[in-house]
Amino acid sequence: EQEMLQRFALVSKATSDLIWDWDLSDDTISWNEVLATQYGFTVHPERRNLDWWASQIHPAERESVVKSLRRAATSDDSFWMEEYRFLDAEGRPHRVLDRGYFLRDESGATYRMVGSMLNLSELRRLELERDLYFQLTKDLVLIAGLDGTVIRMNPALTELVGEAAENGCTVMQYLS
Repeated sequence: EQEMLQRFALVSKATSDLIWDWDLSDDTISWNEVLATQYGFTVHPERRNLDWWASQIHPAERESVVKSLRRAATSDDSFWMEEYRFLDAEGRPHRVLDRGYFLRDESGATYRMVGSMLNLSELRRLELERDLYFQLTKDLVLIAGLDGTVIRMNPALTELVGEAAENGCTVMQYLS
């Protein structure tokens, strides 16, 4: 047990993810310090169970995320992953990618789950900013793969050329 706690502490220091460990036998969840540093929560006993975690999921997504976790925990799956909005101590939503692995006994029953929650909020904000620029800029933008296949082009380029590239078209085909 002491060795496991040391391992949990070391992993927690090695990442900026929220690391969690859910013991299903008594419905307790252990969180690393990221719960406080990124989300503003202190770790009190009332914040150490599945009901508390579920209460921090945005209401519009709560039911589907909890169902997804419960379904995976009772299936043969070894891994669970969901992207959703997690509410911090001030009630502000953070887009997160939550994922975990199940530990099962000889009969296949889940007795523990260990995972991490990655805060995607800044990444999603930057993606939205990029997409907005892509749509609104008058600059001509064409994105192609390494093989020269057109992946995406912006409206300004489509308007200038008069048509969008066909699916699977290369840059050279499109420009000729």
